[in-house]
Amino acid sequence: MSISTNTPSIRRQRGIERMLLAVLSLGTVLVQAKAFSFHGGGGVGSCATKVGSRFVVPTLFSPGCMSMARPVTPLLASLRGGATNGAEGGRDVASSRVRVREVRRNGYTADGRRRLLSMRELFGHQEGSPEGNDSSGGLFSAAGSQKLFSRDGALRLVGYAAVAYIGKQVFNGGRYDENPDLAGRVAVITGGNTGIGKETAIRLASMGARVLIACRNPEKGETAVRDILDAVSPPSATDAPVSGRKAINSPPQVESLVLDLADLKSIDRFATELGKRVDRVDMLINNAGVMAVSRLERTKDGFERHLGVNHLGHFHLTNRLFDLLLKGGSTREGVRIVNVASEAHRFGGLDPQDPNYLRREYKKWEAYGQSKLANILFTRELHRRLAEKGLDKRILAVCCHPGVVRTELGRYLIDDIPSVGKVALAPLALAGWYFTKSPKQGSQTQVYLAASPTLKEEAEQGAAVGGTYFSDCRPKKTTKEAEDLALAGELWKLSEKLTGSSFSV
Repeated sequence: MSISTNTPSIRRQRGIERMLLAVLSLGTVLVQAKAFSFHGGGGVGSCATKVGSRFVVPTLFSPGCMSMARPVTPLLASLRGGATNGAEGGRDVASSRVRVREVRRNGYTADGRRRLLSMRELFGHQEGSPEGNDSSGGLFSAAGSQKLFSRDGALRLVGYAAVAYIGKQVFNGGRYDENPDLAGRVAVITGGNTGIGKETAIRLASMGARVLIACRNPEKGETAVRDILDAVSPPSATDAPVSGRKAINSPPQVESLVLDLADLKSIDRFATELGKRVDRVDMLINNAGVMAVSRLERTKDGFERHLGVNHLGHFHLTNRLFDLLLKGGSTREGVRIVNVASEAHRFGGLDPQDPNYLRREYKKWEAYGQSKLANILFTRELHRRLAEKGLDKRILAVCCHPGVVRTELGRYLIDDIPSVGKVALAPLALAGWYFTKSPKQGSQTQVYLAASPTLKEEAEQGAAVGGTYFSDCRPKKTTKEAEDLALAGELWKLSEKLTGSSFSV
């Protein structure tokens, strides 16, 4: 039995994706239907269609134009215009050749390859014309303005804007917009002071859960607690309703504890202190991590930093909290263990013979990928062991990819770039925003996995929920290595050996 993806949020996401395809398809059909002639040969016909006697627009689904980025130059070429043979209908061969030559001169090289327009050409100065000559049809010239603000030009710009908007909704990913009542449930979130961990804490606290965030710096932890409480505290009678906020009858309960995942003794102290504060844990979200550390670094216990923090630290933490997890799940939703993995598990394999880079050359993305692969393998083996004991219906162990999110996780990437490079890359900030998620958007999948009451119901009905890898609130295929149960078992034993403690389910 497969997992249901028919929740309102997932239906909305699929609807957006279908709408994007529909808009692209409709735009192509309209362009082809309006075309008076099609220019073949020389690379032009593969990606441009003649419309009327004035404009050249991209044909999005033609063989030469399958990427979303490639229509930009022909579009700019059409906006800046140029002389064409004005014969209506454009059916005779001679006029078609004139137009092809004009297209090549304006937007293409002599052999038909697209070229980037220079700033002088784009903004009004055509090669061979005097400086300031406005007759070339540049974007800000009189002729260019007429074309830009003509009906066809406006419709084309509106179409591109619509595609860009819908595309951004797709990149934003799936949303979990339900608000189950989590009153009385206890959630522990590592790295809950920032990024998607903090957004997860806000969301779960708004649903009524008691939330304990774990982070290395006690001052940052207390600051995050205040921020979370401010975000979820019940609005006063004079406050306007806040969209998406669940009404809370009792004050939210949010606390902070010190935890350094790079130190096994710190994890032991955290588990002891947590046991004094709570008598059970219903949701454990192993969210904290490091990414792409420039140079080989080691934890206090001698582990390679990615493996030590992202996997071994969370493995040991889950082990130390397992008795509290067994006591949790008194409500029908059961217990959730959510390991935050990544699509980066595809970057590299797991080397059980040298996981800590004692002998092999260190490569930061390979090391990060190994740790994320370990997250998935740990999840699968944990689920298998739970199933052997008949606990897999009450304790769900799952993992997820949050997406490419704008958080502090990429701090090592920024630190590696010199100041001059940062200035040079500044114009790419808009593209970075477009293709990435905000922390709130990135937290949606782990909130869904921690809070959704339907997951346990589906598991009880036989759906393969436990051990599954999710992305955008739905299951996603992993690499074959991430599905290797023998390798998962080997990693479990290796992790027990490295952390010096047996993990018995």
